[in-house]
Amino acid sequence: MLTIKIITPEAVIFYKKKVNSITLQTPEGEINILPDHQPILSILKTGEMKVCTRIKKIYFVVDNGFIQCTNNLVLVLTEAAVDLKLIDLISVNKQKKRAVQALQVAREKDVNSIEIKNFESIIHFANEQILVKKKHN
Repeated sequence: MLTIKIITPEAVIFYKKKVNSITLQTPEGEINILPDHQPILSILKTGEMKVCTRIKKIYFVVDNGFIQCTNNLVLVLTEAAVDLKLIDLISVNKQKKRAVQALQVAREKDVNSIEIKNFESIIHFANEQILVKKKHN
């Protein structure tokens, strides 16, 4: 069995033992991690992550980050992660709208590229939350 930890800059937001499989997105495509998987270190791509236990499937939307798997311990280091059950589409759409407006202002004022990338990342993460939530409803 696997153990998984999802870690954001703020906290460990999810910790679970006795996991059967984990499916997530990398730049090379989707990967499925099973018990006794070979050691792996990879970039994590924004998107859906599925954690399967013997009893249930738990879905998350994760932002960019890194994944490490060694000795049946899977560490997911990400800027943000949200349990699918906690995604509120109204709030996400409001957040996306604010980020789009801020991005437009930043482009008009010729703000530095780092700030523009930050707004683009917020919009991308909001879009992924919307897509995954709608996919599972």
